[in-house]
Amino acid sequence: MSEVRDNSNQHASAETVDVTLAGSFGFGNAGDEAVPLAMSDLLDGYTPRVRFRTITRYDQPDCASTIGLGPADAERRRSLEGHPMFFIGGGIVEPRANAVLFRCLRGTRASAPSDIALFGANVEAGVSFNWRWKRAVRRALAPARALHVRDEESRAALAELLPARSIEVLGDVVLAMRPDIVVPSSVAGLGRFIAVTLAPRWSRAPGWRTWIAHQLVGLSRHLDADIIFVPMSVCHDDDRTEHAAVAPEIRKINGDIAVHELLDDHCPRTLSAIFAASSLVVGMRLHTCVMAVAQNVPTLMLAYHPKVAGFARTVGLERFCLPAARPARQHDDTYGYRFEDTDLIDTDLRAIADEALEHTCFRRVIELRERMVARFVDTMRECGVTLRAPAHTEVSV
Repeated sequence: MSEVRDNSNQHASAETVDVTLAGSFGFGNAGDEAVPLAMSDLLDGYTPRVRFRTITRYDQPDCASTIGLGPADAERRRSLEGHPMFFIGGGIVEPRANAVLFRCLRGTRASAPSDIALFGANVEAGVSFNWRWKRAVRRALAPARALHVRDEESRAALAELLPARSIEVLGDVVLAMRPDIVVPSSVAGLGRFIAVTLAPRWSRAPGWRTWIAHQLVGLSRHLDADIIFVPMSVCHDDDRTEHAAVAPEIRKINGDIAVHELLDDHCPRTLSAIFAASSLVVGMRLHTCVMAVAQNVPTLMLAYHPKVAGFARTVGLERFCLPAARPARQHDDTYGYRFEDTDLIDTDLRAIADEALEHTCFRRVIELRERMVARFVDTMRECGVTLRAPAHTEVSV
């Protein structure tokens, strides 16, 4: 990732206030790395300036600007003492010890935050929290100033764990991230194209690659558009492996279709610009869908996991999220759903794409951005910090 955030261990000046963002940062997944960028964009112009510092649930993150939980970062963790900590993004509340909530609270005991809050946080849906994990969540979130989750699925899951607490849906904060002004040269010369991101989730599922290849061929011919595969994760959990497997299948079906595979590790803003330039986006990765919708691009969302469906529901675009009928729970041996447990094999994407191109409404995105700003300011006020809005307060994306 080419954008580096300032996480030096100096305390805030009178003109700045430090806020710690706890999440699944530091390993190059564009969706995770987009979160602090989006927060900076969301609060741009507010005074005092908010300086976001990121801490991850992992001991040794690849990204040097992210604070880890290992011994090497002990001094930087101490510099977070007394600052509010907002748990944000994916992996926050899960029934396992490695959840961000549990790991980051344990890892900062010696440098306790002044306050904690959930802000656009994911709560794992479609899984079971036994009595032990329910108790752990209740204890961890007892002092939380606010419980703001990122989607409707998270709200429902957290309401089961904390039925007496007030929980509000904010939307995914990456909706607030600004794109780069220009796209890479490898994309700039293309005409009309469909941007596609396929996560390596269903690689071994019978029928998956044949189905998606035929669907992309159908969309390409229907819209007279090239296909460009855009990876959101390269260093770990590499999307390019799935793209490299599906692209030849497309060429076998129809050799006249231009298929492009991006191989570079682009920063989140560049990826957002690529999606903004596309005619249609087909995405498995949650933040492919988030970035595309943020740029008002019609998007077909392939929900391999409840979080994708949760986002679609939150922004009012459920009809463009597939499969339409999903299992009630995640599969025991899979992160999310199995392809064979969905009805995708019988689904034709062309009619759904036509409807998305004609009828997608992005009004809900504007409402969510405004709510994010308002709730952040409210929560900071409860933490003893008053933020003053700039003269022009519209969130620009």
